[in-house]
Amino acid sequence: MNKHCVYFHINNLVVFYVGIGNYKRPYSKRSRSQFWKNVVKKYGYTIDIIHTELTFEEACELEVYYINLFGRLDTGTGTLVNLTDGGDGSIGYKHSDESRNKIRESWTKYRGFELPENAEEYKREYQKHYTRKYRENAEVKIKYRKYTRDKYHNMSDSEKEEHKIKKKTYRDSLSDEQKEKNKEYHRKYKKAMSAEQKEKQRKRNKENMRKKRLEKKLPPFILNSTS
Repeated sequence: MNKHCVYFHINNLVVFYVGIGNYKRPYSKRSRSQFWKNVVKKYGYTIDIIHTELTFEEACELEVYYINLFGRLDTGTGTLVNLTDGGDGSIGYKHSDESRNKIRESWTKYRGFELPENAEEYKREYQKHYTRKYRENAEVKIKYRKYTRDKYHNMSDSEKEEHKIKKKTYRDSLSDEQKEKNKEYHRKYKKAMSAEQKEKQRKRNKENMRKKRLEKKLPPFILNSTS
């Protein structure tokens, strides 16, 4: 029965887990490794189902392929928290030319761009290419914005300060050309915002300015007592 799928779990735009199962499995947190739970607890995750309507054998083949492509953290070869090489724990599995072509055609059709010929050589570049395409999805953009906002709001004061310093250091290191591209992107983004979004942003900015003024006027111990 063609009722299996292949899915990715992603955090900070990095694929950290490749899995297979029925259509409910990508959303389940049951029977996950402690490694997986530690990453999810710290960073959260989003779900991307990349292949559907597969037989179990086809799903296993794809799982083996993608785990080899992204590499495992525990073996020092990549970004995944998977603890096996996939395919029901198979090791050293080799695909036939027919299987490779099927995987390549299926991926290209679904994603709109091709897999690399040499997984080892292009692993890092492919990961970047994948995440860029992934971010183009409108639904993903909304989820990622919410994820980053929630992550920031849950930081301690010291973590927020460290985050601000990192952002400033990164911005200062950009070339003039990159800075201009960023400005152009923000100009286009603001222009495309709806009236409702602009009003929300205006209120959020107003509230942030009010907090900054309070921080300058009140001693820290008073601020802590009012929070």
